[in-house]
Amino acid sequence: MRSEKSRQFIRSTLANLEEVPVFTWGVEPALNKALALGVAEGLWNVDGRMYVLTELGKKLSKSILSTSGLFEDEILLLKEIGKRGVTEALINTLTKKANE
Repeated sequence: MRSEKSRQFIRSTLANLEEVPVFTWGVEPALNKALALGVAEGLWNVDGRMYVLTELGKKLSKSILSTSGLFEDEILLLKEIGKRGVTEALINTLTKKANE
C-alpha cells in the first residue's frame, strides 16, 4: 500500500464486508518484478499459485521485523489484515461482487 488512503480503504473494506463498494484493483507493476527477483535471490519459491518463504526469506523477515522503524506502517497493516483472515476465497467473493 503506497498511501495511508489506500491502507484506510483496506481497513474499511474488511470492517464492512457486507457493504463492499464496487471497486477495481490492479497489481502494482513493480510487484511482479519484486516477486521474480525474490525467487531469483532465493527468498521464496513458487508452489503452485503460492509464494512460500525459504529459510533465507524467513531469516530476512525476522531481521525486518526486529529492526525498529523499518516498514512500521506496512507491518501494522499486514498484522491487521492477517487477523481478519483475508483468503483467496474472500478475494474471489469481493471480485465477484465488484463484477455484478
